Amino acid sequence: MQTDYSEKEILVFKGLEKLMNDGVNMYTVKVQDIAAAAGIGKGTLYEYFESKEQIIARALLYFLDTSTRHAQSCVDAAGTFEQKWQILMELSAQSVKQHKTTFQIMMSGVDTQQIYRYTQTYEPAMRAQTKRMEQLFSGVIKKGVTEGILSPNHPNAYIEQATAAALTGFAQYICRNGQTINQNQIQQAKQYSYQMLVKMLA
Repeated sequence: MQTDYSEKEILVFKGLEKLMNDGVNMYTVKVQDIAAAAGIGKGTLYEYFESKEQIIARALLYFLDTSTRHAQSCVDAAGTFEQKWQILMELSAQSVKQHKTTFQIMMSGVDTQQIYRYTQTYEPAMRAQTKRMEQLFSGVIKKGVTEGILSPNHPNAYIEQATAAALTGFAQYICRNGQTINQNQIQQAKQYSYQMLVKMLA
């Protein structure tokens, strides 16, 4: 899996991200627009990428990679199981409050057949990213077991479903309430998510 990106590639990814955050439609955006947002020439961009669809597919990998590394760093810095879970909820809230996930934004209106072709090419890297995220959540759950808060006797499939339920329930609440939700409500929702997880896995 490629995790070392050239300076020019990162400029392109960040240029694409800026366009998405500005609400630019990914169907109508041109490679020249991406190059301009990245501050490089169109010809230089084509030295690294074949097409707009390849840029999007590889940018998705880059964003997954950097977000997973950031999440792991934040979780590692937290001490207790509850603190680690709260960190995951906070990162989830930050993501939701950006209106759409990176994946949803990238897939809105682009040539999904071409995107799929490129993501198939990068399938091993995608699987590796998924595995890293699974290991991140698994490490948090193991911390809860070590502290005696969670039971060590649940089947893995049950743990995965319980974790997903607590996470998605929180994310859906944040998403549904949108810009009207305040910080106190977010904190309360994070606490409910933690309590739900403990109840299911104790």
